[in-house]
Amino acid sequence: MNTQDQKIVQLDLSKIDFTQHSKFNQESEINGDGKQNMDKNLENKTVNLYDLVKIKVTLNDNYYIFSRYLISRMLTLIYIDKQTAASIAKSIKKKLVEKEVKEINQNQLEEILFETIYQQIPTNPAGVIGTYKIVSEFYRMRTPIVILIFGAPKIGKSNIANQLADKMNISNVLQTDIISCVMEMMHVGDSKQNHWNDISIDLDETIKRYEQRCYQVRKGANTDIQKCLSQGKPVIIEGTELNPSFFLKIKNEDEQIIKSDQIKQKLSQYIEGSIHERDILDDYSIEQDSQNIQLFQPEPQEWESAAEKDRIRQAIDYFAKFNQGQLVIVAFHLVISKKQHRFNINNQQVIQKISDSKEREIQTDILLNKFQAIQNHLLKQCSLSCTIPIDINCQQHTLDTVQKILLKNIENWYYRQNKSQDKKEKQ
Repeated sequence: MNTQDQKIVQLDLSKIDFTQHSKFNQESEINGDGKQNMDKNLENKTVNLYDLVKIKVTLNDNYYIFSRYLISRMLTLIYIDKQTAASIAKSIKKKLVEKEVKEINQNQLEEILFETIYQQIPTNPAGVIGTYKIVSEFYRMRTPIVILIFGAPKIGKSNIANQLADKMNISNVLQTDIISCVMEMMHVGDSKQNHWNDISIDLDETIKRYEQRCYQVRKGANTDIQKCLSQGKPVIIEGTELNPSFFLKIKNEDEQIIKSDQIKQKLSQYIEGSIHERDILDDYSIEQDSQNIQLFQPEPQEWESAAEKDRIRQAIDYFAKFNQGQLVIVAFHLVISKKQHRFNINNQQVIQKISDSKEREIQTDILLNKFQAIQNHLLKQCSLSCTIPIDINCQQHTLDTVQKILLKNIENWYYRQNKSQDKKEKQ
C-alpha cells in the first residue's frame, strides 16, 4: 500500500474555534428569545467540525478511520441505550480531536472507551466493559453465527429479523419465501403439489405439503450456510417455511432440554389469550445454549435424482467434518396468540377486499385455523429452539428478548473458547 493511499485528511485545529461563532453570538445578543435555537445550531456545527477530523485507528497490520457511528452501534449491541451510546462516542471523538491525535492503535482507543464508560454509566460499568470485550473478540475472530427465525405466517417475523440484522450488523438475511421460489423454478414438476397454503385442502394435507416445502428450503439454504461456516459471514434465515428439525439436531440426547409441563401449559394459555406473553417470559427465560445443538443436513429423499442425492451427501459430509464448537447457532420460534393472529390476518389486503362481511369472517377463520395448525406443528420441535411469544403492539420487547438470548450465547461461546484454551495450555 503506497503512502498516498494511507494519507489521512488533517485540519489545522488552531484555526477552528469549536466553542464560538461570531454570527451566532451577534444574533443571540440581538434576539434573546432565539438563544436556545442558536445554541442548538452551534452544537450541531461543533459536531460537524469534530467529524471533519479523521483519525486513523491501527489494528495489527491494518487500519480503519475512527467512526462515532461504529462505536455507538457496538454499544447498542451490548444493550446500552442509543442516547448514552451516542454520548459516549461523541465524548471519545472530542477527547481525541482536542488532544490533536491523528493516529491511535486499537488498544489505546479501547482504554479511552472504557474510561468514558466508567464516567457515563454509573450502574455496573465493569460488566458493560466485560461484555464489550467479549462481543469485540467474537467479531474480530469472524466467528460463524447462524440465526434461524421462524413461525406461523402473518406474525411479524420479517420485521424482527430485519431489525435484529441492523443491530447485529448482519447483511446476509435469507427469506424462505425467496428460497422457496427459486427451488420451485428448479423443480417445476414438483412445485404444484407443494402449495400448503391452498385453502381447499384439509389441515393434515396442509402439514404434509408444508413439510415438503420446508425440506426444499433446507436444501436451498445450504450454499449460504456453508459460506457462513467457511468465511465467518453471519447469516439470518427467516420465514414460515423453516422447520428447525431439518437444520438442527441434539448432540447428546441424554442432555436434551425438555420443556416442563408448566411451560407448555403456559404457552397454550398464551395462544388462547388467557395470559400475557410477559407472564411466560418471567418464568421462561429461554436460554438455549448452542453447545448442545449442531447443524446437519437430512438424508436425501427416495424420489430425488442421483445427482441431487450426491450433492446432499456431500453436504452431510461437510457438516459432519466441520468443527461446530467454533459455531454459534440459535433458533427462535416466534409464537402469537389467536386473538392477535386473527387481527393480523383480518387486516390483510386480500381479506379486506372481500366486500361481504360474513364471507370475510369465514375466510379469516379458515386462514387462522391453517396458520395456527402450522404454529402447533412447529411447537413439537420446541427443544431445538427458543420459543418466544410476540406482541404485535410492542415488538421492541420481542426484539430485546432475542438480543439478550444472542448475547448470552455469544458469552457462552467465549467462555467455552477460554476453557478449551486453558486445557491445551495445561497439556
